Amino acid sequence: MQTLTDNAAKAWLNHRGITVDSPRNVRFVERKPAIIHLSGGQSNDSSAYLAANLVGILDKEKDWLLWLTDFSIGTTEVEEIGWTIVESVLQSKLELDSSAFLFNQKETPGLKAVLITPLLFNWDALLVNADGKTFVAIDHDHGVTIYTLDEQLTNEIPSSQLQTWIRR
Repeated sequence: MQTLTDNAAKAWLNHRGITVDSPRNVRFVERKPAIIHLSGGQSNDSSAYLAANLVGILDKEKDWLLWLTDFSIGTTEVEEIGWTIVESVLQSKLELDSSAFLFNQKETPGLKAVLITPLLFNWDALLVNADGKTFVAIDHDHGVTIYTLDEQLTNEIPSSQLQTWIRR
């Protein structure tokens, strides 16, 4: 796992055709994606299953960027608990200006474990696979939204393990 600053994360995304105007305004530069809205994890178990299924179904064979974009939603104490969990999973003390992490495909279990944190604590986050065809926006107000340029993935999700979370 590699830690990135916000500027390095924006550059990584831009290189893949994804632009970040602000953490809550992320979009593909040239093409209009399919959009699939999911409800967030409603319980601890649900958050864990959603984290595992998002990575598993979207493609665990690729590298991923996970960027925790807003983690000051609750109290300072809850934020500290969340960061303690992230640091424990990553087995390293994080720098204050680093909230984006690159995971390679061998680090998929760690990615899933860290991904539980924004789902559980209602933090905002962005999950992007390395080919730049799909990203997932996790938003404390709007739930989980998958944006994808991959037509096959768009067709597979409704019958996948993610079907439980699809908002209709």
